[in-house]
Amino acid sequence: MADGLHARTDGFTSLGVLAGVIGVAVGFPLADPLVGFAIGIAILIVVWNAARDMWYRLMDAVDPATGRSIAETSLRVPGVLAVHDVTVRWLGHRQRAELNIDVAGELSTVQSHQIAEDVRHDLFHALPALVEATVHVDPQGEEYHDTTAHHRDA
Repeated sequence: MADGLHARTDGFTSLGVLAGVIGVAVGFPLADPLVGFAIGIAILIVVWNAARDMWYRLMDAVDPATGRSIAETSLRVPGVLAVHDVTVRWLGHRQRAELNIDVAGELSTVQSHQIAEDVRHDLFHALPALVEATVHVDPQGEEYHDTTAHHRDA
């Protein structure tokens, strides 16, 4: 990412230097220091943005659109009635996701598992950076998490 920003900055600074040379050549001696100042500001902005983006990446920040994409992709899978508790994180240059899906309560374990695998398959195709997706299947209709509900309320 930093190399891409560096290349872009080099292109802009080269254009700025050209503008400064032309300005001095046509009789505007302040063009050179003004262009130098503008280039310095541009470099500071690029460094700030690169540092911010790298900090976000270190803190596992993911674009909220990625979470929405995971939910939307999962909801398109036949048998998925609802999607909730979607989390995504970066691990190096790859992403890992966890999510819960609701399926019909009367489905067999094998049928529910196949729906979860279909969700995983579609997610891997929709998100190229995704290398792992853990899909928890919840049967819809009754509260099957009563045993651990008191841990969620804390």
